[in-house]
Amino acid sequence: MIHIKVLLLLVISLWAMATLPQVTLHAENNAPEISLKRFFDQLRFINPILLTNSGDGTNRIFVAEQDGMVRVFQNFELISDSHVFLDIREKINSIGNEQGLLGLAFDPNYASNGYFYVYHTEYGVDSTALMRYSVSTDPNIADTASGLLLARFDQPFANHNGGGMVFGPDGFLYLGLGDGGLFSDPKGHAQNTSTLLGSVIRIDVSASTEAEPYRVPQDNPFFNKTTVPRPGQSSERPEIWAYGLRNPWRMSFDDVTSELWLGDVGENSREEINIIQPSLNYGWNLSEGSECFQTSDCDLSQFELPVFEYKHSDGNCSITGGHVYRGGRLPSLSGHYVFADYCSGRVWAIRHKNGITSDPYLLVDSDFLIPSFGMDELGEIYVLSSAGGVYRFEISGNSALIPEPTPPAPLPTPTVIFTPTPRLDQVPTPVPSVQVNSPLPEESKEVSLPTPTPIANVYSVPTPSPTPVPVVQPATPTPTPFERFRLPFEGAPGLGLAIMAIIGVVSLGLVVMGAIQNRQR
Repeated sequence: MIHIKVLLLLVISLWAMATLPQVTLHAENNAPEISLKRFFDQLRFINPILLTNSGDGTNRIFVAEQDGMVRVFQNFELISDSHVFLDIREKINSIGNEQGLLGLAFDPNYASNGYFYVYHTEYGVDSTALMRYSVSTDPNIADTASGLLLARFDQPFANHNGGGMVFGPDGFLYLGLGDGGLFSDPKGHAQNTSTLLGSVIRIDVSASTEAEPYRVPQDNPFFNKTTVPRPGQSSERPEIWAYGLRNPWRMSFDDVTSELWLGDVGENSREEINIIQPSLNYGWNLSEGSECFQTSDCDLSQFELPVFEYKHSDGNCSITGGHVYRGGRLPSLSGHYVFADYCSGRVWAIRHKNGITSDPYLLVDSDFLIPSFGMDELGEIYVLSSAGGVYRFEISGNSALIPEPTPPAPLPTPTVIFTPTPRLDQVPTPVPSVQVNSPLPEESKEVSLPTPTPIANVYSVPTPSPTPVPVVQPATPTPTPFERFRLPFEGAPGLGLAIMAIIGVVSLGLVVMGAIQNRQR
């Protein structure tokens, strides 16, 4: 039976990978023609999970693969060779769909100190690790023996490990951690500030040693907190910058405004985009987006609601956070946040200004799985495909893309009214579809994204002592539903989802047949 299953999966995979799509679509109204052009097409990556640059002026691209390999190459479209910069596959557990090498960030002073940081699930133990490595005397090869453990986070389940990791303009390291996994945050981590799970942490790694892996910035909101925490909680963790998050999947700073944008993967019904601010509670698991979660009486005024959210519909199921575009090739896109849905392969852009979020414009409907975006030293954005391709935006036609968001006329009865308030003195207890092309007021930022026909591209929405790493009680990993499918498929529209459905049916049939045989024995 095992051989039959492997053969079926192999046949399906080979069929799906036979061709790479030509992705060219047109935006509506006055938007220009947008396409994704295959870049570095002489290179092939296996389950690419992240693309970034070292910021040292060498114009190199680094691509991290989920199994623990990082490759480096010069940023030339027709480049034909890459170098293995880092190989830590033997240290990484990448069996699960949400496990592996999840984060990579280069030190702001990389050009002088050669430090870079990785975040990954660990082999043989139920935990994730934050590590620092150094480059060797060869600028294209890291020194794998230089690894320094900065933090370890016990993970009770296999999913929701987070992985967004960036340096801020303040020089501190920001890391997004998931709630620990399973369903609905059963251990209540995201609303518990005595654990780091379900939060964004902010730490100082500028002087890391084995004895003092990191320091906590004194302006962190929970630094030297003396208030009495909630019943059942110990004192707040000073590393926490913001909390109430489910599974942060990619976050980035706007190079101009210094806003920290984060895509948080939802559970049952919606995906959300947040601008992360210190001390704020983003609601999970008491709310999902701008709605109460599994209850009708949560107090939404206690939470910072997303600046944008969309429902699970028409193949959309899991947000991939992106970047605010500040490159020079596409001036009409400047200042707009570009993001995608992993499952549907659609890429949108929104603008957020003065508390108002513009209607999103659908830039591209790619029909491949999008695990991550990336950015080069010039600020140009790239799109990764799970099948191994790297793409870059091309633009032509009318130069006007997305108008500045303007405050809409007040509605007589807004959908949601809230006044988010930072809570530093205590731990707080912590959308329907709207008419296309109609902007919403600031208080209502929600969306239901229909399938584009051909492209419906506008939808409305709105020097301290070192602190030890938290220890969350481990538990036996429990099988979890797929939230982030890792399948090397690209092809015709809807092909990925269709193939996943086929695999599911085949697998279910094999399980049933096996059960029948066992019972007959």
